[in-house]
Amino acid sequence: MYGFFDPAVFVDDDGTGYLYAGGGVPGGSNPTQGQWANPKTARVIKLGSDMTSVVGSASTIDAPFMFEDSGLHKYNGTYYYFYCINFGGTHPADNPPGEIGYMTSSSPMGPFTYRGHFLKNPGAFFGGGGNNHHAVFNFKNEWYVVYHAQTVSSALFGAGKGYRSPHINKLVHNPDGSIQEVAANYAGVTQRSNLNPYNRVEAETFAWNGRILTEKSTAPEGPVNNQHVTSIQNGDWIAVGNSDFGAGGARTFKANVASTIGGKIEVRLDSADGKLVGTLNVPSTGGAQTWREIETPVSGATGVHKVFFVFTGTGTGNLLNFDYWQFTQR
Repeated sequence: MYGFFDPAVFVDDDGTGYLYAGGGVPGGSNPTQGQWANPKTARVIKLGSDMTSVVGSASTIDAPFMFEDSGLHKYNGTYYYFYCINFGGTHPADNPPGEIGYMTSSSPMGPFTYRGHFLKNPGAFFGGGGNNHHAVFNFKNEWYVVYHAQTVSSALFGAGKGYRSPHINKLVHNPDGSIQEVAANYAGVTQRSNLNPYNRVEAETFAWNGRILTEKSTAPEGPVNNQHVTSIQNGDWIAVGNSDFGAGGARTFKANVASTIGGKIEVRLDSADGKLVGTLNVPSTGGAQTWREIETPVSGATGVHKVFFVFTGTGTGNLLNFDYWQFTQR
């Protein structure tokens, strides 16, 4: 059966939802050229007001060389349907295998007209190849595309493992409604606004890390599907991007932690060996899921800085679990 995976929901300006899904190529193990070129396995259907029921019947989206990865967004009144182009058969130049193609329409239900492609297979930029999934969204009046590549997996374990890591770049619509080709890279996009360190921040929200892991958490009062940072050993660290401490600066730093061994969290500015503004001593709390909020004074954290939390300790194994953190203002 085709057309029932990789779903994506689009909600129009009037609040009406639409479900897009689809993929696969008919023809079993030996599709014809016609089946590769026009699989007709993509679908769109209108959702009911409860967003779980459907209205009417699904319509076929005749996406050329359709494989998977449906998505849709709206720009200047035009509806853009995206998908990953398949890898089989003979492809014309404007339907390159494994790239993200797009179609446009004046209606979220179509019909859609093929316009081209805008994101090459990740293998073209990073090596590794594989399938090509993406998502397009608008944030603060700028458009972005998120996609995956095997960059971290290849660096850690070598090629061929298939583990995926997200990347992000800007997406640009041309005046004629076409989309500029995305130049995927490691740099991604710049930080859009400063982080407020005086709000509670989940420890698993980080921009960079050194050797830690995350796992499901039982810490109370956390978000849905709460996680915490774990597998912490001496010298490991996590970091967040530009954080605005203001002219007055921070007075204290607190963290919600759990530990059977104990250790320390050094709060440093701008790098893992940057200015030390405070050290939180973490005792054994009596269990790896026995949580305790601990606070320590800090000094010298003013203005805008990246913030690094460097973990130290003499114990073997996991020094501590780290749920959330927060600074208080002077």
